[in-house]
Amino acid sequence: MFILNKKVEEIRIIPMSRSDEFDNQTIEEVQQQYFLNDLVYRQDCKYYYRKSGINSIKGSLILFQYDNKIIASAQLKSIEKYDEIQSGQYGEYRGAIAFYDETIQVFTPIEVDELKSIDPKFKKFSQTKQFIDVNNLKQIIDLLNYKKKQYDMTYQEKVLAAIVDEKNFKDIPKDKSKICKNSINQWPRDPVIAKRALINANFKCTIDCTHEHFKSKVTGENYVESHHLIPMCYQENFDNSLDVEANIVGLCVVCHKKLHHAELNEKKDMLYTLFNQREERLKKCGLIISFDELVELYK
Repeated sequence: MFILNKKVEEIRIIPMSRSDEFDNQTIEEVQQQYFLNDLVYRQDCKYYYRKSGINSIKGSLILFQYDNKIIASAQLKSIEKYDEIQSGQYGEYRGAIAFYDETIQVFTPIEVDELKSIDPKFKKFSQTKQFIDVNNLKQIIDLLNYKKKQYDMTYQEKVLAAIVDEKNFKDIPKDKSKICKNSINQWPRDPVIAKRALINANFKCTIDCTHEHFKSKVTGENYVESHHLIPMCYQENFDNSLDVEANIVGLCVVCHKKLHHAELNEKKDMLYTLFNQREERLKKCGLIISFDELVELYK
């Protein structure tokens, strides 16, 4: 179910440049590495724009267009426009658009005909920040929910169905993968490593092994999701790879959502439990971090 924090009075489309911003990354890479492993962890979930921002209303539903498809959505929190071009971790930019973190969602891409069937005034994707008639909000939300369900099934099946030839492993330092240097940082993840971590956890929730909500139709085991304890978006702060079994925990759906979307005071105990279980293993992988430093990454 999609979460909306404010009344939606406007629906807008923001086109994102495949070549200028994402170095021709695939849709799945942008969804996973940018929206779910980068944007959601930024302060105020700020999307930095290079050229022009958007003139819209707080609470507007923003649909992100990439490669002539809608691949993500979020609800607008605020807009910043700078007098001068600024440069920093995310490149050079003229301003930022902030979003409510719990409203950031990715889903199976939406095609142009699907939007046209809802809003006949919408003709085609372009590089302009188009409007969708807000009177069609219910139909848009229904479509987003449907696409979200499709995406969740597809992604989880991809991870859980990964073939793991070698289930044994050693906690040792691993070289980090190459990053695509552009306006954002994108670090790849290997689903086989995540699957191996789940297998070695016996498909149990690392927070509480009694958390068993349902069995996966893919594995026949208790359904858990993989989570990088030190988020992948902070890879550049570490000399060794974060995409290792020691840094991947299995979580039930409730605990996983809580780590991503709960207030810090509600999830600090969870982080402490996970940190205590993984601190020594992380050290063996050359990943040195204190509990206080880990907490900072989840603020």
